[in-house]
Amino acid sequence: LYWESDSAVVWPLDTGWFMLATADDESSNDFVTVFNPTKEKGVPCLVLLVGGFDAVLKEDESDDEILQDAMNSLTAMFPSISNPDTVFFTRWNSEVNFRGSYSFATAGREFASDAAVLKESIGGLWFAGEATNEDEWHSTTVGAWQSGEDVAKSISKSLVLLGPQRPGGVNGLTAQGRE
Repeated sequence: LYWESDSAVVWPLDTGWFMLATADDESSNDFVTVFNPTKEKGVPCLVLLVGGFDAVLKEDESDDEILQDAMNSLTAMFPSISNPDTVFFTRWNSEVNFRGSYSFATAGREFASDAAVLKESIGGLWFAGEATNEDEWHSTTVGAWQSGEDVAKSISKSLVLLGPQRPGGVNGLTAQGRE
């Protein structure tokens, strides 16, 4: 959810996450976890998360119904909040390439160690995505974005080191492409 005006911010800017405590029954709000990337993005915005079976059910709702539910949760947290100017919804379970999948920490394993292995480059092939994010953003789109930025920086550094016309490059990859 995005707002065009800084005056729309009625939530604490220095708080990254908000949680709404609700009754555990049918009156409970679906959107109880809210991420606040306003400082990082430089524009007023909030990301509301819903998971599990509730997320699958949400995918059948219209955008207007989802927005109403989201605003019910936000109004419970911040009574003076206004409707956002721009709204984006994902329907992750319906994405044919992913079907709702994401990485998660497993008992008895160190997620950061597994992520470090997954993101190791192989020759001129780099890997990014939420499963390669070693910090607290794994399993999220924020983690995917952040890991993509990190890989882009690594690729850029690698191409600079190759120089504009260095023959051979890394596994035959030069700044101009494959030899």
